[in-house]
Amino acid sequence: MATSTAPGRRLSRVARRDQLLDAAADVVVASGPGAVTMERVADHAGVSKALPYQHFANATELLRALHEREVAHLGRRVLVAVRGARGADAQWRAAIDAYFDVIAERGVLLGVLGRAVPAGDAEPGPPVGQRFVASLLTEVSGVTGQRALVLAEVVQAALLGAVTAWGRGDASRRLVQTTVTDALLAMIGSVTARR
Repeated sequence: MATSTAPGRRLSRVARRDQLLDAAADVVVASGPGAVTMERVADHAGVSKALPYQHFANATELLRALHEREVAHLGRRVLVAVRGARGADAQWRAAIDAYFDVIAERGVLLGVLGRAVPAGDAEPGPPVGQRFVASLLTEVSGVTGQRALVLAEVVQAALLGAVTAWGRGDASRRLVQTTVTDALLAMIGSVTARR
C-alpha cells in the first residue's frame, strides 16, 4: 500500500498524507496497531522521521485518521452501489454486496482498527456507522427517526455476525451473504409494513 516517490519529486500535502496513511495501514496489517509509531511509519514510507509530525500530532491521531479514511471508503462504496440500483430490494442487495466486497479487500485492516482505535471527540448521539445505516434506511426504505436508528443497530449487528461466520469459515461468502441479505430484507420489509 505504501507509496514511493521518484527521487527529487515532491508530493502534494494530500498525497503525502495518503502515503503516510498507507504506510500505517501496512504496519497495522503486518504487526498490529500497537506497532504503529511515528518513526516506524516514517521508515516504512521512506521519509524523514519528522515528516509524519507535520500531518499528525501522534500515532493515536494517525490511527484515528486511518480508521476514518477506511470507514469513509466503505461508505462511499456502499452509496455508489445503492445509487446504481433501482428499487429498494435491489438497492439493499447492492449495498450488502458492496459491503462484503470491501470486507474482502480491506477487512483485516478494518477489523483491527475497529477494535483498537480509541474514539476521538465524537459527536454526541449514535456512532457514525449507525447514523450512516439509518440514513440509508430512510433513503431506501422510508424508515425514519428512532426506528431507523434502532433498526440500523440491528442491521450492523447482523452484518458483523455474518462477516464473523464467513471469517471463521462456517460457510462460503456466497451462502453467508445470501443468508444475511435475505434475513435483512425480510426484517426491513416487516418494519416498513408496520409504519
